[in-house]
Amino acid sequence: MNISAILVCTPPEHLLPFQESLNALPWAEVHHVEEDGRMIVIVEGENTEEDLARIKALKAMPHAISATMIQYCFEDEMQGMWDATHQADPEHIPQYLDNNDMDQKAPGVYQSMKGLSDF
Repeated sequence: MNISAILVCTPPEHLLPFQESLNALPWAEVHHVEEDGRMIVIVEGENTEEDLARIKALKAMPHAISATMIQYCFEDEMQGMWDATHQADPEHIPQYLDNNDMDQKAPGVYQSMKGLSDF
């Protein structure tokens, strides 16, 4: 299982109903709330693909200003992906990590890692 800490922002006037909507999700739990509309939401997922889909779901919620992953704890799956990104053959990289079309607001995870590595 993967656990992500997500910083989610909403306008202060929508804070309470937005928080209630988040707590109604079976895979999310609000852990800290600021009166200015910022909150830390813990999200659980079975794999990275599911985690990415859940972050996108948070971003798509009514009155969501942003949802940004601030910490990510994972099990064995990420080790295999990390190993794959450091191999010469790009076919080992899962498609959903190498797809810029998934979210036009931010580069794909792989592209971000590639910029930080010694490729």
